[in-house]
Amino acid sequence: MLKKCVSIQSYCCYTKVGLAVAFPLLEAMGVECAPVPSCLLSTEVHGYGTDFYIRSCTDDMLKTFSHWEEQNLKWDAIYSGYLGSSEQVEIITSFAKKHKESLILIDPVLGDNLHTYGDMQTSQIPYMKKLIGVADVITPNQTEACFLLDIPQKESFTTPQAFDIAKGLLKMGPKNVLVTSIELSDQDPSKCHIVYATKGECGFVSHDKYKQMYYGTGDLFASVIVASLLSGRDIKKSAATAGDMVYKALVRTAEAKYMNIGHGVQSLLVIPDLVGEFHRPVKS
Repeated sequence: MLKKCVSIQSYCCYTKVGLAVAFPLLEAMGVECAPVPSCLLSTEVHGYGTDFYIRSCTDDMLKTFSHWEEQNLKWDAIYSGYLGSSEQVEIITSFAKKHKESLILIDPVLGDNLHTYGDMQTSQIPYMKKLIGVADVITPNQTEACFLLDIPQKESFTTPQAFDIAKGLLKMGPKNVLVTSIELSDQDPSKCHIVYATKGECGFVSHDKYKQMYYGTGDLFASVIVASLLSGRDIKKSAATAGDMVYKALVRTAEAKYMNIGHGVQSLLVIPDLVGEFHRPVKS
């Protein structure tokens, strides 16, 4: 029987971020995805003007969770990404606490490049600190990690400083921490680094850095982490696999001539790789 994952994040009618990334990738990796939109958007919020349409799906979320509770549905994983309000962060915190049997992965989407995405994300920070406390895994980027810890934003950190950041996040409650896209000033600058921390280990893995960024890579990364952990891999191996898939997707997105970074990384271009990675025959 397939593993089942609830994925709670934004749905953009046009552009490849949020659920448009998570749903097909999880299914391709052999995980049944139950998508729950946190908000509905006409497009991604970058690259398509300021008059995009957005509608909160808080009531839909509440009614969906209520019906699932009546049906006594159980989940192998619960995974949240971009959320539309502080109220939604609290709702998901409550939902996660009711499903302690599930793998809880929280991607605390707050910002990037040393800034929050806007006032809504700034207001979510104190609530997000509580949500990550119920998580088995969190996947903040460097900027988000600093906001969660209330430490100054910096362009880069030394490896020991980055380890302290990851360990500091562990103290907030999650069982595993993955800090993505962290700039390590004492490591190879041509690489993209992911710092990981568990109760007994702290380290980093690296993959090739692509010259162009596209939105949606965090959604791709977190989706691969969910499937990888559900398949029984450890956090280090999962991070390495997810990082490699992000790089491949970035390269192929540019090769396919998608120039608008707001349109998002074309994660479907790595589905053959994901199928090969997660559907290998089990050796006897």
